[in-house]
Amino acid sequence: MATSAWRISARSRLEAGAVATCVAPTTAAPSVGATQVATLSYPTSRIFHLSTASNPRHPAGMPRKHAPGHAALRRGRASLPNQVYLVTFVTHHRQPVFADAKLAMIASPVIHDARSWGSATLLAWVLMPDHWHGLIRLGEGCDLSRVVQRLKAHMARMLPPEAARPVWARGFHDHALRQEEDMQAIARYIVMNPVRAGIVASPRFYPYWDAVWL
Repeated sequence: MATSAWRISARSRLEAGAVATCVAPTTAAPSVGATQVATLSYPTSRIFHLSTASNPRHPAGMPRKHAPGHAALRRGRASLPNQVYLVTFVTHHRQPVFADAKLAMIASPVIHDARSWGSATLLAWVLMPDHWHGLIRLGEGCDLSRVVQRLKAHMARMLPPEAARPVWARGFHDHALRQEEDMQAIARYIVMNPVRAGIVASPRFYPYWDAVWL
């Protein structure tokens, strides 16, 4: 589908579920047929202070390019409770799976679903046509690899049979934020991805993102 399908009006924002809520207890993900996508207004005040510069400062750890199958979780690194990680993973062969608005609208509620996160907390995210960025704070007993694997599996399971398989490339890129790094600045960088990619002129016209600060 052409990128024009992504030029969504401000009133087509997906219904926001709980983002804060490691691997959750094993429960079946809701079926595709059960997915309910609602609309609500997307107030200008929520995004008014976002930078619209064409090339804002590139935050530490945000990879500009991601090779399929790249996994930067270094061997032996511990998944630390309360640590915030910037995570990126890509579709298989960088196929623009989520340029299809129907598939993006199915995947987005899964990202909001508490069953995708267990005791981890999702702070900010954006779903792009061929990749996903997110800021994740781990809870007690969480393992970052398992959290990411669970999210990828839930999103893939929700997509209809006609969607390309496999959906995701193996692995992911991660960066453990340092104390001096500005989480809100990185969150703004994340949600401005569609603007930098030329998909929309403003994040208010793009419904596939969220951030707890905005």
